[in-house]
Amino acid sequence: MKYINRNWIALGVSIIVAGRVYSLAHSLYRGTFWGDMLIGETSSAVFPFSLQNLMHVLFFIGLGASSGSLALTYEENVFLTKSGFLLSRG
Repeated sequence: MKYINRNWIALGVSIIVAGRVYSLAHSLYRGTFWGDMLIGETSSAVFPFSLQNLMHVLFFIGLGASSGSLALTYEENVFLTKSGFLLSRG
C-alpha cells in the first residue's frame, strides 16, 4: 500500500465535515435571520458559493491542519520519551 500523507487525509476529512455542517445549518436555519447570518442565503447571486460558506470551509481546513500537527507532536513526544532522549520528570 502506498504511503498517503496525513495532511491530504486531514484535508479530505475537513472538507467532508464542512459540507456536513453546512447541510445541517442549511436544513435547520433555512429562510430565517440566522440562516442568512450563518450561511449567507441572500448574500450571493449563486447561493451555495457565498463568502460565509468559503470561510466555513477554510475554517475546517485549518482545524484539520491543526489536528494533524497536534497528532504529529504527540507521536514525537511519545517516541522521544520511550527512546530515552528526554529526561524523566520524576
